[in-house]
Amino acid sequence: MPGVTMGLRDYERKVSCRDRIQGELPSLISYAFRQLLENKHLYQKIEIDVSGLMLEASALSKSTHHRDKSFADECFEILDWRWHIANKPTEQTNGTGNEILFYLPTIKIYCLSCDRIEAFNANSPKNHAILNHLISRNKWQQIFALEYECQSCKGLPTIFMVRRNELKLFLEGRSPIEHVEVPKVIPKEQRKYYSGAIIAHNSGQTLAGLFLLRTFVEQYLRSVSPNPELLVDDLVEGYMGQLPLDFKGKFPSLGKIYSELSGAIHKAEASVDLFDKTKNNLIKHFDAKRIFEIHDKKKI
Repeated sequence: MPGVTMGLRDYERKVSCRDRIQGELPSLISYAFRQLLENKHLYQKIEIDVSGLMLEASALSKSTHHRDKSFADECFEILDWRWHIANKPTEQTNGTGNEILFYLPTIKIYCLSCDRIEAFNANSPKNHAILNHLISRNKWQQIFALEYECQSCKGLPTIFMVRRNELKLFLEGRSPIEHVEVPKVIPKEQRKYYSGAIIAHNSGQTLAGLFLLRTFVEQYLRSVSPNPELLVDDLVEGYMGQLPLDFKGKFPSLGKIYSELSGAIHKAEASVDLFDKTKNNLIKHFDAKRIFEIHDKKKI
């Protein structure tokens, strides 16, 4: 019968659509985790792109005999299912019930022990922790505590905490803290302030980052002065006084940098533009000293 035939055909389309989403979603989830853990900073997020699957489901829903408006909605319910970590990639498409199995990807991040970028594998799923919170029918918010181990040194694992809210993944924590590559021209003794500034800025705390950049400048000036107890204005005057005149006219001044940072801090202005400009100007200043072989004379 035509009606029965069309109804069966619509049902087959719906099953096919749901199978397609359930089959492809695990790979999209794995890819999103890799992008998040490799490229994002603390408190940043990434959203899983399911636009291709949604377009296909929408097209199929329009082709049904009765143009069933709930067709796409039923297909998209899978996007809200609870996620669970698979033991191996081949398990990804074998989820049972309202559950999606996905495999944690290998990632490339900095290893403190190896002192370089290395490949990290996720440890056994039993080493991970997942907290599940049911928001509404089949809608889950989940917290993943993930354990990754360096393939090279097999040292202490790196721990990530990721929050999942629908199709968004948020990097909520990591241990050890993110490593920042500091340009070699930056004075070694004060690099901790420079790297701390970048971590603060990347984590959304730009004002704290500006403070750490100012701390970097001040501590550097004190380190090259025989009278480190002097006021900053006197330290700046003494430092700039030992630089060649043509250098001071061509390259960024630490005195101006310190003044601009102080102004923003006093006004509590978390200026991203000032942070980026200051970071670049500091590199220009110290790189120019390296190129022209200008060494600190340690006198005021």
